[in-house]
Amino acid sequence: MKPDDMTSVADSYDAVAELYTGLVKDNLDIDMHRLPVDEFVALVNALSSDDGVVLDAGCGPGHVAAYMAKAGLNVVGVDLSPGLLEQAAIHFPDVATEIGDLMAL
Repeated sequence: MKPDDMTSVADSYDAVAELYTGLVKDNLDIDMHRLPVDEFVALVNALSSDDGVVLDAGCGPGHVAAYMAKAGLNVVGVDLSPGLLEQAAIHFPDVATEIGDLMAL
């Protein structure tokens, strides 16, 4: 994608950030959504010998990052949308987030 395309993607997510957050922020209350995250957390804990950082790439409103942090991982969420990161700050204020373009990794 070209830089202008990424701006329009961010703008699109910003436009629906509050609605999207309302739809997904509690989805880890559902076993089928939570279990893969629990497996990931267990795998990181089993393989990690230090206090490394887990990247939640495309973290959206931060609900998964918050869940992993509550499980003891050191998590940073990165997303392209300032609107979604604003929702993360509202609903999950203890989660570290950064704005970033995953295409630039």
